[in-house]
Amino acid sequence: MKRRLMSLLLALLTVFSLCTTAYAEPEPTEASEPEALHALYINPMYAGVVTEADILSLVPDEPATAAEAEPVTAAATVSTTAQAGVYLRQCMTARQGTIVFDLTAALTQADLGAMFETALAHTGVPTEGDYLRWQIGGWYATGRPAYGGYSLTYTVYYYTDAAQEAWVSGAVANALGSLSLGGKSDYEKVRAIYNYICDTVRYDYAHVADQTYELQFTAYAALHDRTAVCQGYANLLYRMALTAGVDCRVITSYRHAWNIVRLSGRYYNVDATWDSEYPESRRRWFLLSDGTFADSYDHMREYPWNTAAFYAQYPMGAGDYTPGMEPEPTPVPTATPVPQLPAPSVTITQSSDGIRVMWPQVPGAPRYMVYYKENNGPWTRIGTTTATAYTRKAANLKPGATYQFTVRCCSADKKTLLGPYEASNALEYTLRLAAPTVRIAKVANGIKVTWNQVPGAPRYMVYYKENGGPWTRIGTTTATAYTRKAANLTPGATYQFTVRCCSADKKTLLGPYKASGSLKYTR
Repeated sequence: MKRRLMSLLLALLTVFSLCTTAYAEPEPTEASEPEALHALYINPMYAGVVTEADILSLVPDEPATAAEAEPVTAAATVSTTAQAGVYLRQCMTARQGTIVFDLTAALTQADLGAMFETALAHTGVPTEGDYLRWQIGGWYATGRPAYGGYSLTYTVYYYTDAAQEAWVSGAVANALGSLSLGGKSDYEKVRAIYNYICDTVRYDYAHVADQTYELQFTAYAALHDRTAVCQGYANLLYRMALTAGVDCRVITSYRHAWNIVRLSGRYYNVDATWDSEYPESRRRWFLLSDGTFADSYDHMREYPWNTAAFYAQYPMGAGDYTPGMEPEPTPVPTATPVPQLPAPSVTITQSSDGIRVMWPQVPGAPRYMVYYKENNGPWTRIGTTTATAYTRKAANLKPGATYQFTVRCCSADKKTLLGPYEASNALEYTLRLAAPTVRIAKVANGIKVTWNQVPGAPRYMVYYKENGGPWTRIGTTTATAYTRKAANLTPGATYQFTVRCCSADKKTLLGPYKASGSLKYTR
């Protein structure tokens, strides 16, 4: 009986064990967290001035593992990307290098850039808007999932620091005070500020080719050093005009910056950089309409300053401004929508006659403008074409110099740029000349080497090999003949010679070579 009872208990335990196994809850698994987002931005006005490495050098090192990470306390918490942009603006105005805050909302890669654009929006506050935009080289942002939202860190590359900006604030107040603008009309204010800048600031020719001197782009340099390049002029006029109560914007082309100011309900172009070269009686770039102002390629607006949306927000005067003009009662159409075409993807290669620039056809592009920069200098326009290739001839290139090229879509009349640009790869140009044809002959005092003159060759390098050995350089000359003396030759040995074109300083070979025939030397 006991044995039968034990068997029954064991059977029940087995069934119970199987049931608990069959209905056991699955082990919980961790939900995958969103990945961190990253973005890096270089101000297009300063492409070639600031590099990714420059910006990343300011970014704090990230911990190797999550365990090594120390908690970072956010200085603020915001609930929308719009609020984030406002907070970024406040921190940038104070020249805060690393900005940390929490966002309790969803975040995308595009939001990292959109928030920064919100921070740079024109507000009418003299230290914000364009004043920030054109005195920043770029930024790097990271958004890490945290607490149901994101912890964000922006690292900003500024051209000035907080102490320099504090000095600018005092200097602007002093300058405006000296102009006695109280009770004056907007026109009188603009004219006084414009002439003050033109009279006291000079173009910084000493640093224009030195891209490492970044203060040249700032209002600080314009006031403190009394020298700046166009961005410095435009930033200073923006700062002073807004402080005086006159609305102003900074406008850019592919290589220049100037301002528009609001008078009598319309906006007018002013270029203090160009007019600073002349006395007041000869200044001609003051309060001009687009029709008068855009007669120079340097004054062809870039995107987005050339769009219908921008013109609608900042309507231009139909003609040049005349003191005492009444406000224009109805909007004056000043621009038709400008199509924005993609940037051509540019490749460059060295060819026999220079550097060949090529790009794919962009649908809808009537024409293309070609630019180049030499040794990382400024972009310079060198031609326009309806084709998809362009050759920069060797006569316009420097051996040993490094070149980049870019191409932009433009209108058929060459007056309007229709899109952005992408720079090509960099290429160091080496002049390639033909190989001289070499002849050798035994003469009384050795072996004489002669060759034809190669057009464009500044100098020649002469080589020889003995009994099939390695080539050895034995001399350079500007002539087309060279004699290897008997004292340097071995009787019975067989010799070959060759000649290569080289630069005048003998440091760069400019072409290939052709070996001469062989000659067995006997005395």
